[in-house]
Amino acid sequence: MKKFIILFLISFNCFSQSNTITQLKEKTNSKIDTVRFQAYSDLIWELKDISKVDAVNYANKFIKESSGNKNKKWLAQAYNDYGIIALRSGNLPNAEDYFKKSLSIRRELKLPREVISSLSKLGNICVEQGKFSEAIKIYLECTKISEQQNYYDYLAAIYGNISSIYSTNLHQYDLGLVYAKKAIAANEKSNNVYGNGVMYSAIGSIFSNNNQVDSAIFYYQLAKKILFEKNAFNEYCTTLNNLGHLYRQENKGNLGIAEYKEAAKIARQIGDSNGFVNYETNLAAVLTELGKLNEAEEIYKNSIVISEKLNNKENLLKIYKGASILYTIKGKSEQALKYLEKYIKLNDTIFSNDISNKISKYQTIYETEKKENKIKELNLMNTIANNEKQNLVKQKKYLYIIFISILIFFSIAIYLFNKIKKSKAALLHQKNISIASFKAEQLERERIAKELHDGIAQKLSVMNMQLSLKEPNIKLATEITKTTIQDVRNLSHNLMPANIKLGLVKSLEILIDELNASITNTKVILTINEKVKQLLFNEQNTLNIYRIIQEFIQNSLKYANASLIEVKLTDSENYLVLTLNDNGIGFNVDEALYKNGIGLNNIKNRVEQLEGKIEMKSSKENGTKFNIRIKL
Repeated sequence: MKKFIILFLISFNCFSQSNTITQLKEKTNSKIDTVRFQAYSDLIWELKDISKVDAVNYANKFIKESSGNKNKKWLAQAYNDYGIIALRSGNLPNAEDYFKKSLSIRRELKLPREVISSLSKLGNICVEQGKFSEAIKIYLECTKISEQQNYYDYLAAIYGNISSIYSTNLHQYDLGLVYAKKAIAANEKSNNVYGNGVMYSAIGSIFSNNNQVDSAIFYYQLAKKILFEKNAFNEYCTTLNNLGHLYRQENKGNLGIAEYKEAAKIARQIGDSNGFVNYETNLAAVLTELGKLNEAEEIYKNSIVISEKLNNKENLLKIYKGASILYTIKGKSEQALKYLEKYIKLNDTIFSNDISNKISKYQTIYETEKKENKIKELNLMNTIANNEKQNLVKQKKYLYIIFISILIFFSIAIYLFNKIKKSKAALLHQKNISIASFKAEQLERERIAKELHDGIAQKLSVMNMQLSLKEPNIKLATEITKTTIQDVRNLSHNLMPANIKLGLVKSLEILIDELNASITNTKVILTINEKVKQLLFNEQNTLNIYRIIQEFIQNSLKYANASLIEVKLTDSENYLVLTLNDNGIGFNVDEALYKNGIGLNNIKNRVEQLEGKIEMKSSKENGTKFNIRIKL
């Protein structure tokens, strides 16, 4: 919906809202011009939406009595008020004529605020008529006067109007953004924080329409913060709703759910029933798309009750259509057809009312203007209405069949799309796990082969050479035998630690105790919080976590020359967090990954098997830190 900031900038002090129409009518009998004219102006404002005929009568009296050189300022006000009546009646040409008369006098009298008021109304009429270039020209004249007079609050509003034309109507998003930023600068000069909140939301919409998603989200979030702090809850809810739409378009429905829920919550608290239903309906639609059908069904049921009480036909149309789609997906064809029929019936009613409103509009114009050509237009509209109603009856059956077909096709498409998407995701996930497992297995084999070749095999060769000598060194051969046996034990332990069946926590405690007992120059510290100690892991996950920690420690001892190694296991928001630190010489992470270092890649692949995320930080002389998050 187009939203323009309409500037009714009148320089006269208005009477308190507590003044009744009766009191104002009494003041129209005053012999003091200022009192009488002010009463006319206030009466017109009070009556414009209650009794247009009475409002027109007082406007005519106001014009007649204020005519003359000494009352030009009041005459301009009288023309302005008559223009407002015409505007509210939908008679844009008549409104434009009176605003121009008012503007002419205000220019003559050099009243800058009033001139801006008349110009801004003319600009808004041009927008309604689709004359966007003319509207921008008028608004720019307003900005010129506002800049000369330092009216920064008016300047911000007018720049906002220009921005809206460029972005919403002309789809020239770059220009829309330029004028939005001008509005922000003007708001800052007048210290209008609320105004900037509104403009940040508008900028979010500009970026959203231009498919600049990250920028749109940034400005929507900025707008949310300001509007909430300023208690501008209607604008806050609108921004939440727009952000929800954006997430939904980007297939991030779960994020959209949070925005819709917050908007509905606030709307309920401030008593905005129509807004509440609108946000709830959007929430139900995205829940349907995500397959959360029961939750969506409850929302639709509640929204129907509220909307039918409020007689909000626009919301009911959305709800009936959404409920029909929901029940089609659930396979409840009877209920789907029920809401489809409600949708079609209500749509027919709105169409008929629209025709009646058009006829009423032309009838009002006829009564006000008393011009013959309006009668012709009225007759023409009656003819068009009758023809459209006849065509509607003929087309209704076809529309019903077509809509059912589209609905069924749409529902099946959504179901198949979600099913294929989930299947692809599951296959990709399984494939990634298989690849990670294969890589880890291959790397483990390479490491075992290397240890057998470079360690155990070489020691056995030395021992064989010793034993083949005429005078073998029995002491050396015995020492080599002992170390070889220990190497075999270590290799066996690496293949499957004997303590792993005791659970993750106990096996890690044993590992750290053994390390601290066997090494002298390095201290290993293990910290596990209470919640992690109570967690249970299956054997495969326990082994993977154990291997990650063991690999890190071995790399730190072998390459880092670390004097301190820290291992921490904590929990955070449903994640197991491993924090592994050493104070060693550090290394270049990118270079190590590029060279496919066995230890580092082992850790990385095991993290992938656990569906976790790893962050590696290391630099020379500053030690190494790994932060690993594994979803519980």
